[in-house]
Amino acid sequence: MSWYTLSWAIFLNAVLFSTTSGSIGLNYRKNGVINAGLAGLMYLGGTFSSTFTRVLSLSPYWSVPVCILVGGLANLALNIWYLDLFRRYRSPKIVSLVSLASFGALYLIGRGLFWYFLNQGGSILMISFLKDKDFTLFMVPGVIIIGTATLLLSALLQFVLSPVVDGGPRGFDKWDVAVYALSGASACLIGALYPFWFTGTWQILLITPLAGVIVGGMEKTLNPFLGGLFTASFTVWFTSLGRDVVGLWTTENPYMVALVLLLISIPLYPRGIVGSIRRVVEHGY
Repeated sequence: MSWYTLSWAIFLNAVLFSTTSGSIGLNYRKNGVINAGLAGLMYLGGTFSSTFTRVLSLSPYWSVPVCILVGGLANLALNIWYLDLFRRYRSPKIVSLVSLASFGALYLIGRGLFWYFLNQGGSILMISFLKDKDFTLFMVPGVIIIGTATLLLSALLQFVLSPVVDGGPRGFDKWDVAVYALSGASACLIGALYPFWFTGTWQILLITPLAGVIVGGMEKTLNPFLGGLFTASFTVWFTSLGRDVVGLWTTENPYMVALVLLLISIPLYPRGIVGSIRRVVEHGY
């Protein structure tokens, strides 16, 4: 892989996972749940764009409105379920386990789509490399343009919704719906863009965005975005070197890089590495 191609790959991977980590961070700041279901929606979004392309012979971008609608509604339903469970059992651990189970359920739905439409039931890899279906603008791939725009729009909307998110407990109203819909729509839409350049196992799509949230911390709006940006870009760069991490080759198990970063960051939870650095910089003088 040339340095030019690797640079684009690092940038795109960072943009995609940064957006999903930001969505998970937004969900957490609203109700205290690290919603692994958003990683499942990212996987499901990838199945939508692949299905639209390989089965319906349409541009993968036709899956975008489907992802926005399905992602927003699905995440809204998940969070209603989480909140109901928390009211009944008062146990964050139970809600966290249900969150992981929701990822598994969404992953199985995606696998079912592969098996039914694409005859890929025996493969754990997301259908990938839709580059031939992409467009270019000023020699820049369309997926990079759309991905960057989604990242910037998601971050902007999160700042707009900050008073709602940081205002403490409130009744479930239209603003709560907006927060959960934004989180789900962003994650699913980003998933639709992922297969343009990358393959993804369930480990990559679960561990990488969650690692981004833990590395970044959740005290401020930008921290999960920055954590996802660092985790994803470092994972691609380190994997390209073919280095060995805890006895496993990163070229075969690239998610191990993100897993190591996640484990290192757990003692700093919920502030994270990025949050800790920002606190030192802001209050160190």
